Amino acid sequence: VQLANTSYNTVVKRNSEYTCPPWFIFTSAYMFDVVFDIGITAFWDHWKIPQKQWKNICDKYVQ
Repeated sequence: VQLANTSYNTVVKRNSEYTCPPWFIFTSAYMFDVVFDIGITAFWDHWKIPQKQWKNICDKYVQ
């Protein structure tokens, strides 16, 4: 408990705004967006009927 109090008083109490820098937040958000997009695309590619997806039928409609 004493170690936790000491670390809190030296690191977090005075420097709470520095514990999570903005570049880390933006990088994490960007990586989440990329991983989420890849995951959702893979999900729809696997579970939807392939003949009904736009990427498979766009040649019929776009010249």
